[in-house]
Amino acid sequence: MQVISVIQIGDIHFPEAELDVIGDFKDLSLSDGFGEAIGIGKKLRQVIQKVDQVKSELGVCGLLICGDLTTRGAIGKYRECIEYLNSNMRLDDAESVLPDHWHVVPGNHDVARTSLQPNARPFPDLFRPLEAEWNKHFPRGTLTVERLRASQLSHANCSIDLFSLNSCIGCGEWRRVPAKILESIADEVGRLLESEETPEDKFKAIAEQLDAPAFHQEHVTALCDAIKKLERKSVPIVLAHHNLLPQATPRLDVYTELLNSGMLRSRLAKLDRPIVYCHGHIHDDPVEVVANPQHTSGRLVIVSAPEVVKGFNVLKMAFGRDHNPLGLEIVRYRLRNDGDVSAEQPLRISFCHQPGMAFEISNDIQCAVRVSRSEPEPLTVIRDRFITESNQQPQFETVRDWLVEAEWHGLVELHHRDASPRDLRVRKVVP
Repeated sequence: MQVISVIQIGDIHFPEAELDVIGDFKDLSLSDGFGEAIGIGKKLRQVIQKVDQVKSELGVCGLLICGDLTTRGAIGKYRECIEYLNSNMRLDDAESVLPDHWHVVPGNHDVARTSLQPNARPFPDLFRPLEAEWNKHFPRGTLTVERLRASQLSHANCSIDLFSLNSCIGCGEWRRVPAKILESIADEVGRLLESEETPEDKFKAIAEQLDAPAFHQEHVTALCDAIKKLERKSVPIVLAHHNLLPQATPRLDVYTELLNSGMLRSRLAKLDRPIVYCHGHIHDDPVEVVANPQHTSGRLVIVSAPEVVKGFNVLKMAFGRDHNPLGLEIVRYRLRNDGDVSAEQPLRISFCHQPGMAFEISNDIQCAVRVSRSEPEPLTVIRDRFITESNQQPQFETVRDWLVEAEWHGLVELHHRDASPRDLRVRKVVP
């Protein structure tokens, strides 16, 4: 069995994230060095160091950065965040992360909306400074702005296709006071405008600037067209900043959700294949699955990453011996109160039970399941039975891989999965 992994990093909000520390540091007369020596360190550094460690351990992997590198659209702080990530994660080292293996999208807090003049276009003008900063450090096109970005991550004849698109194209749009209202209060508006000195100030006096997140329709169409052309054995992973489903936290504000999220959600759910959508923005980490009963082969898995000071996600796409996708395992690494960044129990979402995605189970896997029992047993016992029934002598690792694949099909349940093959326990869950 093969696995391709992708690291998902949520909102960073630099430099404010640098101020968030582990522990209760009230005596500010003590030095930062003393605080760090006794375990009161910076949350951001702890998490990013763990990201780099996991990235090195995984080897070939993808990297998704969900946007909101900064908070108030200050380009200087945005630049500092890029430099911080590069120095701590070696992003400019092609041997560490290949350029095609990582994607970055803008967040609504990254754009300097107040710098936009009334006659300028929010999209794409607001994103030019961000794009320029990435292009100074990395290959052109790292930041997804004006068009859909696509690349492929392959390993051992298995592949996932990475896509990213800008969900912030409405950030900075102007909303004007309706003409009829202006007519009814013409005298008052006239006095207000006389008090403003510049044309820009006069415009702002009768208009407001919005944070109106949205996808460009052309990008949505390009994404769906590209996914339709993929081989069935490839799994598309889509990155954007904003959530496709309304967040759990009630919000009273103007345009708190994506204006056209339903359009993309509906189109993706109708493509009759598993698709993973990754986002940040909501500072929470739900995992939700959308299915369309009229397109039963499709499954849209929506994965949110928390603020980076809380942790990050690792998405592990599992492929069978025939290179078909078996399912998605989501490992949440979270920062604990004691400063440790550790993995939680993985969430597993199988792709094997959907019509159109039900792949043939090999005779060896069927035999390994058949000799299993309804009570947990060591892998050594099951291997011995397999040898007796099949007259084959497979390695422990081979039998383990068969049973791992059988678990994705819902045929067995594995215990101590991360232990050595000899310590694995197997329980059959089908008659």
